[in-house]
Amino acid sequence: MSAMDQLLSIASEPIGPPIGAGSAAILAARGDRGLELLELLRARNGFYAFFSALHVLPLGKAEGRVDLESWNAEGLWRDAYAHLAAGCLFFAEDIFGGQFCIKNDAVLVFDPETAEQTRSGGTLEEWAQHVLLEHDALCGTPLAREWQERYGALPPGAG
Repeated sequence: MSAMDQLLSIASEPIGPPIGAGSAAILAARGDRGLELLELLRARNGFYAFFSALHVLPLGKAEGRVDLESWNAEGLWRDAYAHLAAGCLFFAEDIFGGQFCIKNDAVLVFDPETAEQTRSGGTLEEWAQHVLLEHDALCGTPLAREWQERYGALPPGAG
């Protein structure tokens, strides 16, 4: 079983609508990594995993949800990073707001506190392997688990 299949096997139900042909253009322009992300989102259009410590954004508008296009729009949050976020397509985040993005045909972790970018994988399959192996540190799974054991499940959109 691939790492991506393993990740999907523990993920929530899709949080976005079925993907239309027009929505795919934002990803098709990102080369191979964009096409891999499109394949992932066609399998499960946005989801939560690891007690909602990992949030993969859906493609296309969904009521009450932040979607991939909106999250990457200029003027929302990335303008605060100026050139430091240039070239990044942010597609997922951890429970602390750390971002996962595609840039220059690789998958990176983007630290919102420092804007430091570190490689998470050359492909989305490698990213999924990294997340599966390191989700406690990468996503904050222990904190999300402890919170939910103490206070109940996080509401949709909180992770």
